[in-house]
Amino acid sequence: MPFFKKGKIAKYFYTGLIILAVSFVFMFLVHKGFEIIHGSYRSIAVHDTIRYLRPEFDPILGSSIAEDIQIASNKTGLPPNLIIAVIWHESRFNPVARSKANAVGLMQVIEKYHKDTMKDLGITSDSLWYTSNNIMLGATILKNYIIQTGSIQGGLEKYLGKHGPKYYTNVLETYTNLSLISILQQAEVKNVK
Repeated sequence: MPFFKKGKIAKYFYTGLIILAVSFVFMFLVHKGFEIIHGSYRSIAVHDTIRYLRPEFDPILGSSIAEDIQIASNKTGLPPNLIIAVIWHESRFNPVARSKANAVGLMQVIEKYHKDTMKDLGITSDSLWYTSNNIMLGATILKNYIIQTGSIQGGLEKYLGKHGPKYYTNVLETYTNLSLISILQQAEVKNVK
């Protein structure tokens, strides 16, 4: 049963209600859209970095890996570009990479050395192959090594093991270069505005 049965008052009343409802929906969508755009900006930047390193890479897989890197970065506090640099040198973004030493996935984690960390994160042997789990485990291990040694360099030396100083120097160089590229991209975006 309508509040107003007929006449101009009813017409204006219902028109006003519709306009008010549309305005609230619009404001809600604009607010949510801002949150989505603002929240995903970093994963877009991470995805752009992955595309910079691997232009031929599948964009859907790259986007998924970028989100996983951003989540691991947020949880561990490690810079996304550091995680990207490790992945680049460890597996070249091959999610099914396996080394002779039985290191697996993007971050080339050797399961037998990290069973406690896997248990803490709820990661099983079977789920270690999931990119999200592999990245989270690798980032957590690296973060723990950085805390133990007191430096990114020391953490990388311990994470990368037997590869030697040239290898972790290459990872640090890639991390530095990616960070500089990110800074330059952000500066370009600010200048466009």
